[in-house]
Amino acid sequence: MKIGILTSNSLSEFRLKTLQLILADKSFEIKVALIDKRTKKSLKQKILKNIKRGCGGYIIIMAIKSFCSKKQESINIEDFCKKSN
Repeated sequence: MKIGILTSNSLSEFRLKTLQLILADKSFEIKVALIDKRTKKSLKQKILKNIKRGCGGYIIIMAIKSFCSKKQESINIEDFCKKSN
């Protein structure tokens, strides 16, 4: 099966492992990789957007999650694509 992937500039450890499983499965053939290079929203923009949508509880949950989780290392997607053809 021919597939395409859409990703950001970097891969988290979890996404890297998932992508490696896809690459290892010979029934899949990645034909195209699209990298989303749009500028990311600032924290202030994200908060204002969620408040306007009425998602104040979501902001609290995401804040707690960010304080409790450790920072994950990321890998540059362009380098990974070059290494993996």
